[in-house]
Amino acid sequence: MAREARKLSVSINRSAAEAYEFLSVPGNFPKWASGLGTSLRPAGADWIAETPEGPATVCFSERNSYGVLDHSVRLPRGISVYVPLRVVADGDGCKLVLTLFRQPEMSNEKFAADAEWVMRDLHTAKRILEEPMKPSTGNPAPGYKKHPDHRIETKPAGVRVRVTFKGEVVADTRDAIAMKEGAYPIVYYIPRADVKMERLVRSSHKTHCPFKGDAAYFSLKNGPENAVWSYEQPYDEMSAIKELLAFYPDKVDVVSLAS
Repeated sequence: MAREARKLSVSINRSAAEAYEFLSVPGNFPKWASGLGTSLRPAGADWIAETPEGPATVCFSERNSYGVLDHSVRLPRGISVYVPLRVVADGDGCKLVLTLFRQPEMSNEKFAADAEWVMRDLHTAKRILEEPMKPSTGNPAPGYKKHPDHRIETKPAGVRVRVTFKGEVVADTRDAIAMKEGAYPIVYYIPRADVKMERLVRSSHKTHCPFKGDAAYFSLKNGPENAVWSYEQPYDEMSAIKELLAFYPDKVDVVSLAS
């Protein structure tokens, strides 16, 4: 019996060739496909994705001239999931189309939740692709020369993040970037458009990280000093957090909520 399926798509103001060039690189998937896990690493002809269930094996389609980005995911519990994904030309732009199959014994609620998750990921891909293409600044992080195994993972948080101080909402976003660095807790970096910037005052305090760059700091007016930091000119590897703001959880309340 054929399974129920939903065809989910977004329109992207970028040519199909440009979109495919970015989307066909397996290493770019963690930048937008949060459903695939927090990171990818090569393992022979396949890739290993770190998922909440444990390592999953991902097999991507070979590069082709048809916009096909299909891939299969073998989950830790032994189930294999096939994901049809295509870039389809649409005038000067394109559409990114994913077919979501309903898995056996999946409830209506879970199928609907999976569809919402996919749409969030597709919109993240759209946002990334429609941003101006930024060439490398030739400013690589020096820390990796000494510590090549150091791992910092960034991806769309996929949750709503709210920051409050004494009951006042200082920041509220659905577009945060989640950073996981080594054994440290996840840090949420928030776009300035979603922060009450009038509540912040730039301070003279600065710090340096050999993997991220120089951090500028802000204090809250009538509140804690140096409660907020930002990498305004980060190293190339950390371009995803450029000019975003992070808050110290011991100075304000940072809460992640289901979107």
